[in-house]
Amino acid sequence: MYKMMIVEDEPWIRRGLEKAIPWEELCIQYVGHARNGVEALQVFETYKPDLVLTDIKMPKMDGLAMIEKIIELSDHTPKFIIISGYNDFEYAKRAIKYGVVDYILKPIDPNELKASIIHIISKIRDEKREKRKHTALKLRSYIFEQITHGEHETEEEFIFPFDYFGMLFSFYPLPDDIVREEEHIYLVQLDAQYLYMIGGESLEHVQGILESCQESLPAEHQGISQVCHRNSRSVYEAFREAILSYQQSSHRESTGIAKTSISVKEEAEFIHMIQTGDQQMVVHYMNQLLIPYSTFQQQWSFYFQLIILIGKYFHIPSSLLKSDSWFSDFKALRSLDELILWKNQVFLPILNYIVMQFHTTKLDYSQLAKAFLEEHYRDSSLSLDQVADHLGISPAYLSLSFKKSVGINFTNYVTKIRIEAAKQMLLQTQSNLQEISREVGFNDVKYFMKVFKKETLLTPNRFRELGRMNV
Repeated sequence: MYKMMIVEDEPWIRRGLEKAIPWEELCIQYVGHARNGVEALQVFETYKPDLVLTDIKMPKMDGLAMIEKIIELSDHTPKFIIISGYNDFEYAKRAIKYGVVDYILKPIDPNELKASIIHIISKIRDEKREKRKHTALKLRSYIFEQITHGEHETEEEFIFPFDYFGMLFSFYPLPDDIVREEEHIYLVQLDAQYLYMIGGESLEHVQGILESCQESLPAEHQGISQVCHRNSRSVYEAFREAILSYQQSSHRESTGIAKTSISVKEEAEFIHMIQTGDQQMVVHYMNQLLIPYSTFQQQWSFYFQLIILIGKYFHIPSSLLKSDSWFSDFKALRSLDELILWKNQVFLPILNYIVMQFHTTKLDYSQLAKAFLEEHYRDSSLSLDQVADHLGISPAYLSLSFKKSVGINFTNYVTKIRIEAAKQMLLQTQSNLQEISREVGFNDVKYFMKVFKKETLLTPNRFRELGRMNV
């Protein structure tokens, strides 16, 4: 359903509009009306409609002034249709400036109005689909960076598309019908592992989706986090909770689980050891980490953490695996002797293969990524996944290597490139903010303005003004 409001000071005209629009046929929810621009701002703030049908000439605040205020103050920008008895070109010019999508003269032809609404709804549907695609790309990049660095540094301008979320981890994918039915299920692929972020507007809503997901997978093949508000806990904490939940469900005899979690620092150091290409050094460091853990349950838990770590950063060729999932045999282990045998026959050959790739390859992926970003930053769909796929490495590995080499994370680096390009356009061209934001890779002008001010402490227009004063 799409939400719509009417702003009209003449009651008889408003009632005629209400009767002329086939609400159910067009899948539109009529959220209310207002008699002037001041009232309309209050109704708009309450319902956040997708479409606003408004008169121009009204008391207190006219239609164009109302549109200007909504665009200025709200993060949600609807589509506007203006109706007016004033066939004035100046009104039309101002309407175009504010992004009004149609201008209909009174007396209103119901067929013309219906055709206009159908066209606009199609436009809204396409824009929402495109926005969801961009949101998914940005959110996946954010999840990768959070589970890699273990930080809770949500960028101020990053806006989750939901208020509550939970994480689900499994070695098996969710059924397609569940993923299709729910709007906010986002997959992060970790080689043969599946990590889902599941979002919604309420704790109960997310809990309900998680329960449906749980019912679709065997109990021993899933781990879930608690549902939490997006501001209360980090994505990394929820990820770790889902991992530990999976560990408990798949190997119920395990104890002391919390004591055997590999820290973010140890994880980064282990990857660094692998990057040296020195097999003995890697095994030595792994054995050092293993020293505090003497019981079977503790060592099983330790290797479980390494399985997750390797799946997150590296791709394991199927030729090295003895079964569909290299975790299958691991889950069945019940003694230290069995665990040692599994390590020698399954785990070490895989680890040695990964180490040898670094021994023979000396590519600087961070520099290659920077060169790719300089060339493609204008693409608003640019993502960590896309660059990693181009380089033939995992997004988590690119994220870890990039921050270590460059000093800031991937997302912040892309932002800085785009803002620098925007600065040049502001000073050297007459392009408006909509054109500039689109040219430098932002698909939303309000988002661009917010990021620009955070990076420079100035609005784009003020930056342009000061820059030209200094020429």
